[in-house]
Amino acid sequence: AVVSTQSTGADIVVLYAASDRGRVHRVAFMKEKDSVVFDTSYKVGDSHVLDITYGDGHVYVLGSNWITSIPVKQQCDSATSCSECIGAHFPFCGWCYDVTIGDWSCSTKSKCTLRNWVAPTDTCAPLPTFTTRPRNLTLHEGATAQFSCVSPGSVGVWTKDGGKLPFKAQILNTHGMYVPEVKLEDIGYYECSVNNTSGVVVARAYLYVQVPARFVRQPANVTVSYGHQDLLLPCRAEGLPKPEIWWERSNGNLPDASRQLANGDLKIIRVMRSDEGGYTCYTRNEVGTLQQSQTAYVTVQDEGYTPEADPSSYSTSISVTVLAVGIFIAVIVCLFIGLMAHCFYRRRKQKRDFLEAQTPHGTYSHFSSCPHQDESGYLCPNSNWNNTWQSFHRHHTGLSSNAFLDSGGMMGDE
Repeated sequence: AVVSTQSTGADIVVLYAASDRGRVHRVAFMKEKDSVVFDTSYKVGDSHVLDITYGDGHVYVLGSNWITSIPVKQQCDSATSCSECIGAHFPFCGWCYDVTIGDWSCSTKSKCTLRNWVAPTDTCAPLPTFTTRPRNLTLHEGATAQFSCVSPGSVGVWTKDGGKLPFKAQILNTHGMYVPEVKLEDIGYYECSVNNTSGVVVARAYLYVQVPARFVRQPANVTVSYGHQDLLLPCRAEGLPKPEIWWERSNGNLPDASRQLANGDLKIIRVMRSDEGGYTCYTRNEVGTLQQSQTAYVTVQDEGYTPEADPSSYSTSISVTVLAVGIFIAVIVCLFIGLMAHCFYRRRKQKRDFLEAQTPHGTYSHFSSCPHQDESGYLCPNSNWNNTWQSFHRHHTGLSSNAFLDSGGMMGDE
């Protein structure tokens, strides 16, 4: 039994022929040349093959008591290189640049362009080679790293740790690149990749940057409570190689109850008066000079002291409080004085209006329904021929509600 299938776009006809010993032969022919491209066979059963047929991308083989299927197209994905893809003699598969994934793969011709297609009947080109590879570099911080990469017939593509190059990196030409003023963040692998139809090859080099030791945090003066408080003096440093950190005390050895933490900080447990003094942190690594921090002076106060209880820390808040109270009192006083002035002005105006009343018979003051606040002494000035002044004084018992002065200056009552 023989089944024939045709490769899409590959100009190949594939014949599947069954033998009487449970084997299937796969023979590929070029349609135009009528020549055999490849001939492979493999065992599919333990007895004579009764029939063979094709459908849904499979060749089905029937035996006396068994049936099996042979996939025709799905075998492409198993190859990972051009030599594997072409060497496997898959009738419908070639090595191509798949635009959907942006990489080379073993697949059907429909996914490829003509210029990026290696047919099943073709021979794979050799992989690219390097005549110059980038070298590992060890540089001091601030130096310039330069890498070279040469592959005949190919232009290298540069990456760092599989991603983008640092922003400051510059491509010199088709054969190299450089990174100016290297820093800690520039450490890593720099890759040069070249490719052709057979695949991609990568040459890589490691950049190591040496950084002198330097402080990123230093201790400061501190005041603590006697015997009831732990003290932590900070000291952090960075550099490559990793810097060493240690502490010294200006007036003797470090306290017995102290220990240096892994990050460089110094911790003193339950600070005592004997722990007072100046503390200095030092750091150094293989590529730098000795670095000394500022000296932190530790002061121990009486028992119960805390930085929050220090009277000096309240000076600002007390001043603000006193100022606020003073402003409040001043506002109250101003309001009170203004109210009193307003009342005094209204009272004087009322009295003046009463006293300036006029009649045809003379000048008089007329009081009608006067409230108690009108009780007082009243002076009626008048001159006679002796130029002496006469006065009328109201008794404290009060004028009647209808009292008046007539034109002769006498007080009357209506």
